[in-house]
Amino acid sequence: MPLRTRAEIYGKEAAALLQEVSLYPGILEGQLSAFHPGKQFGEMSRGK
Repeated sequence: MPLRTRAEIYGKEAAALLQEVSLYPGILEGQLSAFHPGKQFGEMSRGK
């Protein structure tokens, strides 16, 4: 079984986030997280 790439693992999740941000341009991080309970957003942008 070949290893999956990062794009294969996170591609659908990224597409869903992009669609939600596009539909709701003023959405805040807390509001976005309501679409995906249990997920955390913003670690990379905060340098963690």
